[in-house]
Amino acid sequence: MSIKFVFTLVALAAVSSRAAVVPEAQPSAGKTLEISRADFDPTPEYTYSYDVSDSKTGDSKAQTETRTGDIVKGNYRVVEPDGTLRTVFYVATPEKGFQAVIRRETAIELAAAAAAHKGPVLTN
Repeated sequence: MSIKFVFTLVALAAVSSRAAVVPEAQPSAGKTLEISRADFDPTPEYTYSYDVSDSKTGDSKAQTETRTGDIVKGNYRVVEPDGTLRTVFYVATPEKGFQAVIRRETAIELAAAAAAHKGPVLTN
């Protein structure tokens, strides 16, 4: 569920950044559709992040994302029901498309890392 939520946010952000150039209705057959680019930003930029840590339900997840022009970079992490921390680092560019690197750490590995660092391990 949380992954669908994250990708939904990414998809909505991408769609909303181009809302000014997407027509609301399709033209009738034989008619030409003109799209106004007056409000189009050729180098859109945004940065957002969120972090959820609910001790009552055990839900823990976070995401950060930055867009500069056509390049989107970000990461998200989620603690899965078995205690495994899944972190996904991603980049999307027009040339290479969407690329992601996934890192998984078990609860035992996280506990050992926390003990060795004597501090929190879960960072964005």
